Amino acid sequence: MSIVVSDSSPLICLSFLGRPEILHALFGTVYVPPSVAAEVLEPRHGFAGASVEQIAGVQLRSPTDTRTVSTAHPRLHAGEVEAISLAMETRADLLVIDEAQGRAAAQGFGIATIGTLGILIRAKHANLITEVRPVLDRLRHELNFYVSDQLYDSVVASAGE
Repeated sequence: MSIVVSDSSPLICLSFLGRPEILHALFGTVYVPPSVAAEVLEPRHGFAGASVEQIAGVQLRSPTDTRTVSTAHPRLHAGEVEAISLAMETRADLLVIDEAQGRAAAQGFGIATIGTLGILIRAKHANLITEVRPVLDRLRHELNFYVSDQLYDSVVASAGE
């Protein structure tokens, strides 16, 4: 079984869509550090947050050391620092993260990453969702989740739509 850690944005997006269980369906247990859990509980996006303890397959786990990541990347938010630190400590197979700076930092530490859009493509191929396009439209228009037109077209094509 693979080890997967998640940052807040993918959990917020999937919770907003009413489908937070997709991560568990794709990966089994997903570890989430405390700062990420706090961000998911009280997102800035104007909708009710979610308690990660109520999301199937999500387990809270604290990293023991965040100094390495925070020193190397001082502009990252606390949740990103904790998620990357936890991914390093657990030797995670995958970090679920959207933010470009966080992804770049994680990849710099040798951590494989996937974002919400990659999760949606995998969910479509695993028959967990029937269509990606309406989900992307909801994220873009209702949650103000930025997806360029070029990336939108690429994701839809990758999902076979």
